[in-house]
Amino acid sequence: MINLLSLQDKENFDQEMRLRALSLFLGILGVCFILFLGFLAILKFSLAEQIHSYEALKDSFAPDYAEESELADIVRSANTQLSSISGFYKKQSNITLVMRHLSSMLPDGMTVTHITYEAPWERRAGKTMIQEPGTIAVRGFSPTRTHLEAFMEAMNAEPMFTEVSFPPSNWVSPVNIQFSASAVLGL
Repeated sequence: MINLLSLQDKENFDQEMRLRALSLFLGILGVCFILFLGFLAILKFSLAEQIHSYEALKDSFAPDYAEESELADIVRSANTQLSSISGFYKKQSNITLVMRHLSSMLPDGMTVTHITYEAPWERRAGKTMIQEPGTIAVRGFSPTRTHLEAFMEAMNAEPMFTEVSFPPSNWVSPVNIQFSASAVLGL
């Protein structure tokens, strides 16, 4: 097939196709974000309804059967579940806050291409609950070692991030560095 378009027309066509693909991707991403927010809202209302039913169950058992140990154990169990459900949102760290701190620390010219976030969680060790801290891992691009060093110093200076780690492979190349870093969240 003979291509009759001029070089400028080809470039315009390619640019228009890239713009359409980007618009489509951003539109799909926006729809996914809205669906995710809807899912979170449904989850919140569902948990609120469960909390209300556990409170009603607790209130119905407490006056009539406080003396019976079996029902008292059920009430204690319901109270434990209720407190863990109500503490669910309080114990979650705010990913938006973490992202805001990261973006404010980036020197001009540096970009982050990938973020892995693990929220803080609790685990049971016998009868005690142990709080495990959240973690974050970041990958991106730095034009120079100086930029990367400034970013590392900013992360070390920020109290939100502890145990900051930049692997030695980040420092091999003096320019155009594909870097990675990780830290424990000290929220």
